[in-house]
Amino acid sequence: PAMISGAAGAMAVVIKDLMADDGPLSDFTRDQRFEQLLMCVLLTGLLQMLCGFVQLAKLVRLIPQPAMLGFMNGLAIVIFWAQIGAFKECNDAEVVDIRND
Repeated sequence: PAMISGAAGAMAVVIKDLMADDGPLSDFTRDQRFEQLLMCVLLTGLLQMLCGFVQLAKLVRLIPQPAMLGFMNGLAIVIFWAQIGAFKECNDAEVVDIRND
């Protein structure tokens, strides 16, 4: 599991769902899903640049703080549940006895 924070958190959720075998693109092969993922990331970057050029960042002030906090907390919960499987399946872990006998 990796550390995800900020705006990358929302992209992590989208990427996980797009690449999942039972996700919205389940009819596609893995390579086709990867191509769709690249297009999604490219379009996201283009939209972010367009919003920057038009200076739409000022509109973020209109979003109420409770809505922003709720979104970020919900995102944290989704990321937590997506990564919990990695902790359950830790096959490479080694048991170390830390007692000094």
